Amino acid sequence: MPDGRANEQMVLELRIHGVANTPPHGMLDLPPGEVEQCDGDGLGSFWVPTPTADARDRVTAGGSGGGSPGDLHAIRADVRREAYSWGAMARLGAFPLSGLLGAAARGVTRALWALNVPFGLANVAYWARRVPGAEDGDVRRAPARCEDETVERARPEATAAAVRIFGLALTLLLTAAVTTVAVLVVGTRCMGVVAPGATTVEVCSRVPSLLDGLARVDHGDRVVLLSLVAVAVVLLLVVVARAGQVRFDDRVSVARAGQVRVGAGTGPLLYRAGFWSRRVAGPSALLAHLAGAIGLVAVLLVWTDDRSGAATVLLVAGAVVLGLSVVVVALRIDDDGTQVTPPRWKGGLAVGALVLAVAAWVAAALLSAGRAPGSAMPSYVGIDVAPTVLGAALTGIAASGLVWRGRAPTFAWIAVPVVVTACLAVVAVARVVDGAGAVAAYGDATTAVFVWTAVVALAVPLAVALVPTLSPVRCRGPERWAGWSGAGPGVLLLVATATAAVLTSLLVLGVQVYLSGGRDARPDAEGKLSVAIVRTVPGVEDLPVPSAYTEFGISAVVLCLTAVVGLLALAGPGLRDLVRPWTTWIGRASGTEADTTGPTAWAVSSIEAAERDRTEGTRQRVADIPVAPRRAVRARQVAAVTHRAEIAIGVLALASWTTLVVTILLGRTGESVAGVWAVGWDELAGIAVPAVGALALALVASFVAAGSEGVTRPWGLLWDLMCFLPRSAHPFGPPCYAERTVPEVAARVEAWLDGEDLPPAQRPTASPRRRVVLSAHSLGAVIAVAVVLGRAGNPAPRTGTHVPPLDADGDGRLGLLTYGVQLRPYFGRFFPSLLGPQVLGTPPCAGPAWRGDPWRSQTADPRVALLEAARRAPRRTRPATPAGGALRAHEALRRAAVARDADARRARSRLRSAIARGLPASRLDELRVDVVTARTELEAAQVPLDAAEDAVTRAVLSGRHGLVDKAETAERAYRATSRSGDPTTERLEADAAWSLAWRGAGSGPLDPAAPTLVRLLRRGGRQPAWVNLWRRTDYLGFPVVSYSVNPVDRGADEVDRGAYLFTVASHSTYFRAWAYHRAFDSVLDRLDTPTPGAAAQPVRRVGAGAG
Repeated sequence: MPDGRANEQMVLELRIHGVANTPPHGMLDLPPGEVEQCDGDGLGSFWVPTPTADARDRVTAGGSGGGSPGDLHAIRADVRREAYSWGAMARLGAFPLSGLLGAAARGVTRALWALNVPFGLANVAYWARRVPGAEDGDVRRAPARCEDETVERARPEATAAAVRIFGLALTLLLTAAVTTVAVLVVGTRCMGVVAPGATTVEVCSRVPSLLDGLARVDHGDRVVLLSLVAVAVVLLLVVVARAGQVRFDDRVSVARAGQVRVGAGTGPLLYRAGFWSRRVAGPSALLAHLAGAIGLVAVLLVWTDDRSGAATVLLVAGAVVLGLSVVVVALRIDDDGTQVTPPRWKGGLAVGALVLAVAAWVAAALLSAGRAPGSAMPSYVGIDVAPTVLGAALTGIAASGLVWRGRAPTFAWIAVPVVVTACLAVVAVARVVDGAGAVAAYGDATTAVFVWTAVVALAVPLAVALVPTLSPVRCRGPERWAGWSGAGPGVLLLVATATAAVLTSLLVLGVQVYLSGGRDARPDAEGKLSVAIVRTVPGVEDLPVPSAYTEFGISAVVLCLTAVVGLLALAGPGLRDLVRPWTTWIGRASGTEADTTGPTAWAVSSIEAAERDRTEGTRQRVADIPVAPRRAVRARQVAAVTHRAEIAIGVLALASWTTLVVTILLGRTGESVAGVWAVGWDELAGIAVPAVGALALALVASFVAAGSEGVTRPWGLLWDLMCFLPRSAHPFGPPCYAERTVPEVAARVEAWLDGEDLPPAQRPTASPRRRVVLSAHSLGAVIAVAVVLGRAGNPAPRTGTHVPPLDADGDGRLGLLTYGVQLRPYFGRFFPSLLGPQVLGTPPCAGPAWRGDPWRSQTADPRVALLEAARRAPRRTRPATPAGGALRAHEALRRAAVARDADARRARSRLRSAIARGLPASRLDELRVDVVTARTELEAAQVPLDAAEDAVTRAVLSGRHGLVDKAETAERAYRATSRSGDPTTERLEADAAWSLAWRGAGSGPLDPAAPTLVRLLRRGGRQPAWVNLWRRTDYLGFPVVSYSVNPVDRGADEVDRGAYLFTVASHSTYFRAWAYHRAFDSVLDRLDTPTPGAAAQPVRRVGAGAG
């Protein structure tokens, strides 16, 4: 950059995209040819407009440049605009040498990424739990440095250990499924016994000819070689996960993103030292998972119906390996959010477990290969039992997670997975297989007792979790501010369990269905030197698989039906509103700013007029609404349906629980490992199993087909969300892109503030005047929040060995402009320990409503304020209170206005009908008089209603002003104390007062952390240097403080100013909004940045409206 330009540009506007993976030219809102890369690589990169585009759009200090204030692409004279692209870290997953191996290898890579989904969901559940020290008194202590990250003990936090054991069980379930396919289906069912002297061997028609050599060897040798397939798949998952590991230079990360040992050891997790240190859940965990997988394969090889004494010894050795793996993964890793250095003996234990596992497999291979040639094929009892026991463990841990955040005693919730696993393990292991099939060794009645005991154990935590969800709002505890009333970890683990069960069942049943087709082929075996292959076409019944897969394949019908019914019940009212001639009005965002003089002014004016003319509480006839507000209201209704994502995921979790329980209960006499129901089995299986198999083949085909076009991971949006969190629960999980993006953005921020692009002589004078505004969209806002918190808690040293102090207050150099974000209702509720209200410094948020406007109870509507005031009084005395009387009076006025509104609508309807029927002019004149009369009566009824609502609004604002005054007083007390002593108490009081002053309806008081995000964005008593833009038409955008007017949240244009035709703006193109330019200037004003020349006082083209 030329020196002159560098001196002029004192502000860095760094745009960070969100979940849509917007390309750099899209973030800069320019054609692809008008942007260029200025730094970075193929995964993370920084982009700027080309010099030509920059000169065209820049507003000079004198106002004579190519651009003008408020234009779509206007760049202030003192601003350098950049875009940061990180989407490739979350969505690209290239397998080594995949470019050489072609599209098939890339398709396989995508299929392996799909198998990784349950691991990623387990990692998400890990961070939904209550992290020790992140939500209690420890997080409110004065910031202190991290002295040492080594822990003397490896004893884990119970819920963290449970999630890591859950992850190990996922690995073992996948291993069992692949072993089932390779050893049982292909190696045993699809390939016959090669008797001594035999000239032919039967092989399923669709078994690849590449495996003909295996078919000609003895069964024992064959299954030993095929058992390596399961180990190979696990190793491939490791390689794929490592191939997606993001890259970042450690030297830059340490120098610019903060020092691990000089950063904060207290405060919010994202503020603490080392939180974004690159981690892979520890090498010990990786070795433990590999040891568990190899040990399980050894167990499955030797656990047969005709096993010898030596095989039984190997069973015990395999059980020891699995036990050691559980111990290793359960030991502490980063239960407090920061990776710790475990005791040295933990690594030795993991290595010992792996060595013992390999030894067990070698011994199992020797035993299997030593079987007499031509002997009858054994029955693999372990392969039949494994999915049932592992499924029980997964379901038990997932169900117990529903009560983790409710502070249930550890011994109480641990009993759930223990009881469920023990009951079903006893049923599975103690069965007897004879000529009649599988039956219980102790009778069907005892089996039923065990099975129903497991179901009751699973039902107890579900019932406990549903109590607060179904209770009235006033009866709910503090967990109402957390997602699913505090049941978040269990909800996510249940979905992960169901996903794993679906994928493993699809794998097993898909192979079963595929291999049951083909054509017969019987070659002439005479004169051949090797055993000839006879191709046969078996039926599905000739290729039996463990009952657990079939039962879940059948139960998947229950999953689909339950999920569809629940989601239809959830979305039904909103979808119905989209097609009927009457619609429910949803108001626009509070404080909306829009361009009222540009090309889209007509649409803005039409929407504003419709907002003014509507009668609250009435349904609007769609034909009566002008086109612009009609399309805006429709977009708001669609967004309202999608805003119920929390409820939708809860419904999916409930459907998962139902499916898993039905799987436990289903049974088939003579075949099932466990189960008590066998009603209509054959008919249902005849439909479900082929359907599941067909779905498996369709998924595989889609993965391979997509792989022909690139290495993008399947279900990209899911990866964006899962990959933000550190990989702590499962070593095979997807890599955390935030471990690179957060340090990388922080490094760019520090480099700009330090003036590293300037000659050394200019830095001392230019650096103090420099500012940065992180302009973040959607998920990019979470990255920006992490940068602000991490920068304060991990200050980068600037001169020599000087260690800068921890920042507990804003330095006035870094601001935040967010838009289309989910910080408040999603991240804040789903991950309270990471991004909860105590971390952000914003009021807590309740969940959405089931029907209508999902956020109606949190809006600034006067009726909502009256209801909230009335609910503070006991129910019996409520009518006699002033608030109760005001509510009754308001309701009477509102009903009168609604009735007059209905009369006016009927009058207009009669007039339209008369015109359509061609009635005489005299009759039309009479009807027009009726319309005018009805309209006059409506206006007369609205006058007292408006007066009453104005009184309520004034009372609310008066109370708000009093709270704001208290907050300012508390802020002044904090400022005074910070100059004379420890200000921690005063800072917490000031932050709590600020939140209370600006909280809206349906919220609660804040118990802030030390420090909060809002605190770090404040300087000298000003409002935080943070503006958040949102729209009611945005399906993924929400306010961050409240739905009422506040210093942070502002409504953005609902009309896309840059579209060729009229378009309602939704989740994208916020930077085209007039409100974006206003918000950017506001952030710089709060950073005390002088606005140059013409850009300081732009022509006001703003129309504000209330939501």
